[in-house]
Amino acid sequence: MSVSIVAPPTLIDAPFNSPRSNSEESDPVVLRLAPAIKMTPDQFYDLCRQNEDLRLELTADGDVVVMSPSALEYSGYGVNIILQLGAWSFSGGGGRIFESSGGYRLPNKAVRAPDVSWISDERLSQVTAEHMRKYPPVAPDFVAEIISPSDSVKQTMEKMTEYVSNGVRLGIMLNPRNFSVSIYRPDNTPIVLSNPDKVSCEPELAGLILEMDKIWPRPR
Repeated sequence: MSVSIVAPPTLIDAPFNSPRSNSEESDPVVLRLAPAIKMTPDQFYDLCRQNEDLRLELTADGDVVVMSPSALEYSGYGVNIILQLGAWSFSGGGGRIFESSGGYRLPNKAVRAPDVSWISDERLSQVTAEHMRKYPPVAPDFVAEIISPSDSVKQTMEKMTEYVSNGVRLGIMLNPRNFSVSIYRPDNTPIVLSNPDKVSCEPELAGLILEMDKIWPRPR
């Protein structure tokens, strides 16, 4: 396993015709509403309820992002993370785990739905039952994003930077194209692991070590 350090990307707009580093990548459809329409979190929730067949997110600028469904195999990688995270949670880690259907309203006003997220009991105690029925105004402690064939690596990196800039304590980005795992923490340069056997989530999630053989079929 090799380790490298990469500088975080600059947060930029995502035009429809931006260059792509992979021929399979496709930019998500972005509905630019501001400043003509300023959508509130409740209005965005209603929009999602009326379009339940679409995966939508709200950016900090008030634009609506329409995302492609995850490739089936890559969605399975997320489930495999949840299985390990769940075993850790039920054995003493506590908190609650959510998949990509669950959204959070971040401090920058964006509404994001990570592929996998975990929120501690401490943070859960800060939100009401009413909040939990929509998009709670709280950042999860941990997020994981898996880059599907249609996802832009650059835009996923930007989303990871947004997470840790808005209260997420630990984020991991999995890239099945080259079996790399990027680790994001607030105020730190991301660390990239190349084809790791295991990924430590400590100290933020004490005792959690992700076994990559149980997440994806690693090359030998």
